[in-house]
Amino acid sequence: PRTLKAAVAALHGTRLASDPGTAWHYHNTNYAVAARLVETATGTPYAEHLRRSLFAPLGMTGTGTVDTTADMPDGARGYVRAYGRTIERAHPRLFTAGGFGVVSTAEDLGKWLIAQHTEGTSATGRRAAPAEAVRLTRTPPPGQTYAMGWNRREEQGQPLRVEHTGSLFTHNSMATLLPASGVGIAVVTNTGMVSGDDAPLLVDGLVDLAEGRTPADRAPFTDTADPVLGLLSLLALGLAVRGVLRAGRWARRPWHGLPRPAARLAPYLLPGLLLLGLADLFGLLMGRAGTLAQITYVWPALFLWSATTALAATAVLAARGIALFRVRRGRAAGDGTAADGA
Repeated sequence: PRTLKAAVAALHGTRLASDPGTAWHYHNTNYAVAARLVETATGTPYAEHLRRSLFAPLGMTGTGTVDTTADMPDGARGYVRAYGRTIERAHPRLFTAGGFGVVSTAEDLGKWLIAQHTEGTSATGRRAAPAEAVRLTRTPPPGQTYAMGWNRREEQGQPLRVEHTGSLFTHNSMATLLPASGVGIAVVTNTGMVSGDDAPLLVDGLVDLAEGRTPADRAPFTDTADPVLGLLSLLALGLAVRGVLRAGRWARRPWHGLPRPAARLAPYLLPGLLLLGLADLFGLLMGRAGTLAQITYVWPALFLWSATTALAATAVLAARGIALFRVRRGRAAGDGTAADGA
């Protein structure tokens, strides 16, 4: 879609995940619906309503909301991380209005965090929202930690943190409130989600500083995982070369019938099936749908490992299958010649 109206209209006929009020669900599309409700109730485009009613009263003159990533500065171009390096990539077009389409600056984010601590007023005392409404956005329902855009993080021996992350494939951000000390921290980075999830790591370090602790060393988990995936990818290629070169020898084994060689070849189908189902598996773990193309942004090294292993297994499967066919055809031809001679 290109507009909130079209995005919500496209939901016509979609089943609800559960009856309203019976279960908790997080989904960006829900925020698109909420934004469209704002447009319908006010008769004003969502972006304009936010500017007039929220951003302007808080002095956030450098902040706005856009419908798609293509409308963001430089089309949301940023970086993904693989094997300890950052790689510049353009962002695919995504519809963002309502869920994650706000574009802001560090200065304006500071003003936003001040308004959170003052429960809806700007640094100059101008009110943008009722205090009760602001408190409600940070008050989860019973048994939950997520309220309306804010997540409560309470750990034993640590002060309460109220925070939320936001991610594109090439950018990620995090805003954190420390209610006990009145500190607010916002970090925005131009590295993408999962493999380049730098904002939460930086926020954790800044929270340590704000609370008088020495920040611990922190690094994205992919700095450790990617070299392992790289070695596994090279190993798969090496085994594939070995398997292809020795396919003839494998095919000349004294197989009796087809079931045994077929059973030996069947496991080589698994890496290809894993690659085909990788997006679904990743989506299940992350709680959201995705595509293989998007995994090349989210975790490039994982995609390359899966693709390399699938390619290697397919090459061995094809080489052994062809070699087995040739050997059996040759044996059949030899048997026929011997019978003619007899």
